[in-house]
Amino acid sequence: MNRFVFEILPIVFIAIVLVILIFRWKRRRLYELANKIPGQNGLPFIGHLHRLLNPDMKNYCKVIFELCDKNFPLSKGWIGPKFTVLTQDPDTIHAIYNSPHCMNKPTILYNALYTKQGLLSVNGAMYDKHRKIFNRSFKPSILQKLVPVFNQKSLKCMEMLKEQLNKSEFNMYSYTGACSLEAFGTGQLNFEKNFYESDVLNAFEGMKPLMMKKMFRIWLNIEPLYKISRLYKDLQKEYNVLVHFKNQVLKKNLEENLEEKDEIFVKQLMDKKNELSDEEIIDEVVIFLIAGYETSALTLSTILLMLAMHKDIQKKVTDEVDQFFEAEDGMIGSENLQNFPYMELVIKETMRLFTAGGIIARETSEEVNLSGYTVPKGTVLAICAHQMHRNPRFWGSDANEFKPERFNSENIKHINPHAYAPFSGGRRICIGYRYAMMFIKIFLIHFFKNYNVSTSLKFEELEVEMTPTLNIAQGYKIQIQKRS
Repeated sequence: MNRFVFEILPIVFIAIVLVILIFRWKRRRLYELANKIPGQNGLPFIGHLHRLLNPDMKNYCKVIFELCDKNFPLSKGWIGPKFTVLTQDPDTIHAIYNSPHCMNKPTILYNALYTKQGLLSVNGAMYDKHRKIFNRSFKPSILQKLVPVFNQKSLKCMEMLKEQLNKSEFNMYSYTGACSLEAFGTGQLNFEKNFYESDVLNAFEGMKPLMMKKMFRIWLNIEPLYKISRLYKDLQKEYNVLVHFKNQVLKKNLEENLEEKDEIFVKQLMDKKNELSDEEIIDEVVIFLIAGYETSALTLSTILLMLAMHKDIQKKVTDEVDQFFEAEDGMIGSENLQNFPYMELVIKETMRLFTAGGIIARETSEEVNLSGYTVPKGTVLAICAHQMHRNPRFWGSDANEFKPERFNSENIKHINPHAYAPFSGGRRICIGYRYAMMFIKIFLIHFFKNYNVSTSLKFEELEVEMTPTLNIAQGYKIQIQKRS
């Protein structure tokens, strides 16, 4: 037996060496180009992957931001065998967003989102098909008709918040999350549900850390390995809650005449159900639910936290609300939203400092020239919008301070127009950015008509974590007081 092992070991060793040599030979063009791009290679074979296996969600940001900051305008790294180029340069990011060769999302990462057939993950012709179907649901004429829903759900949230009056600090995200889900459910899914007492929001939140674990455990892209993992069972448990909710939505809408529902999301889904697979329908409902509520809920919670920390700015917002919001029925019309210019500065400044989509990944489908370097085909491009939005070379020495006035007409003209991209850009720009801005404004107007806000958290102590969106690690702890 020992003799057999002794004889077979050299053969195994030679076989492994041959596999490695063949693997590297086939990728010689990639290595040739990668060696010309500045940055760190990390450890042999695994690159920087070992640093991303720590499940602390603040660690993900720390590692990615550190790699991005190493070199400018491009910096390289490796996620296992996957070559990665990171950038925070506005002009490079603009070029990526508008290049036909940088449209794809890297499946090695986006498979972790559990919506492989949804708009956020699909590529090529399938992306174009899905985008064309759902663009209609977010056009201005449809959004105008959703304004009463935004008012209704915001007013309900104001009532729900009364239970927190003059009490200790609470997590505002639980309220903005439920409100945002209800607004999307009623407005775009034609489905009424009380999300303040629902397991759907908990399932979304429960999936976040699990998806992050799966994202950087790249060996779980091998389906048989993934299916026998504990992570699969945990994710499946949360995902089944969303599938059950999806089934309720579709059942209700299949039984109802949607002819008078214009072109809302669920009507587009029903009209095109013969063109979409069951998996595509499931994934689109789930991904639009997540995208439809999370960005709005995170941004609203962060705005309220920022204003709780900056009382002088909060006073300007409440003065503007008092001046321009006097509707007797308590409802805000879409035509009135333009009357709150300072509030818009606050929203933009918040999204600059705390961009929900602060790290976005693309993948090159061909070799592409970026900032004078030829980037290989199949490269993961890490777009570090969070770093770009806080970089003093673009935003000045006060880049890490909360100053809404930097977005007024006089100041913003001195800023590179590509240096602000909270909703991504190009053909894959966030489909619901107008929806989010309208809902956020309406909610804030109702909030500051009713409440003042304070917090014990300190701005300079805030940290971000990747969940896969960027959240404030300390949470959104605030106190509210009734305005007199």
